[in-house]
Amino acid sequence: MTAIFDFDGTLLRGDSFIAFAKLFLSPWHMTAGALKALPRIIAWKAGLCSSSEAKMSLFAAWYKGLPLSTFNSWGNEFALFADHHINPKVLKALREHLRAGHKVYIISASLTNWITPWAVQQGDIEVIATIPETDVQNCLTGTFATPNCLAEEKVKRLKANPNFNPNLPIVVYTDSLSDSPLIEISSKYYMVTKDGNMLQKENPSQVKPLNN
Repeated sequence: MTAIFDFDGTLLRGDSFIAFAKLFLSPWHMTAGALKALPRIIAWKAGLCSSSEAKMSLFAAWYKGLPLSTFNSWGNEFALFADHHINPKVLKALREHLRAGHKVYIISASLTNWITPWAVQQGDIEVIATIPETDVQNCLTGTFATPNCLAEEKVKRLKANPNFNPNLPIVVYTDSLSDSPLIEISSKYYMVTKDGNMLQKENPSQVKPLNN
């Protein structure tokens, strides 16, 4: 079996993109960056650009020019934060899959730099996420080296992964129907609710709470 976990709102309570910034950027830097990215954010809200474009604009305003070594160091520290904000029910499911010897992926639109350090502490988990671009000085350019790992891009990246076995049944854990492309290739999925519970769904007519 292949088990696929979303990160933000599924394993982690809340949005790691914002949580990461709050941990390592000053309030002034966050505010100034948000103001700089505001035109693109407004355009996204108005349907004039994609959420990925708005996200990249904010990422650039916050991190452009930062040494990759610093960014990765922050990612390592973020793993400690994540430990205190993980949904215990979803973590239990992840560990059960690992114990069973299933292939486990975390597939997320957030940055691999702050997901991977937490994931490797849990066991043999493969992370597929958004990767930042760096320049010749190994500093962040403010753009992404890969497309934002969202919706259809998650399936595309999964199928391109050399360790993916399409013959195995797939179970997906997510908190959002934006993961519908992953859900469509799964045999069943678990929807994580805002209160942290999980709903199992095998087809549109069957939804039941998990008793754990």
